[in-house]
Amino acid sequence: MDMTWVTDRIAVGGGIWTDEKMVEVARAGITHIIDMQIEWDDTELARPYGIRVLWNPTDDDLPSCFSAGLSLPWRRWTIPSHGCSSTARPGCIGHP
Repeated sequence: MDMTWVTDRIAVGGGIWTDEKMVEVARAGITHIIDMQIEWDDTELARPYGIRVLWNPTDDDLPSCFSAGLSLPWRRWTIPSHGCSSTARPGCIGHP
């Protein structure tokens, strides 16, 4: 799974799409996903692993797609000391 940790609690990466990749996400300690890909909602894929997903389908041609996806969840979720991952097509989030 393509993930880059930007802090000790936040990672960014590409689309998950498969159970094998979701296993890797769970093993990495991810507990919450901000899913910004328009093509696929990872909610059901994450459910067996106890990972919460906020599906926020966003057109990744917009330059502001990353900040738009992160503005709402911080008010709605209390993120524990584990991890949070934002997923979208790699062109949207990129890597720091």
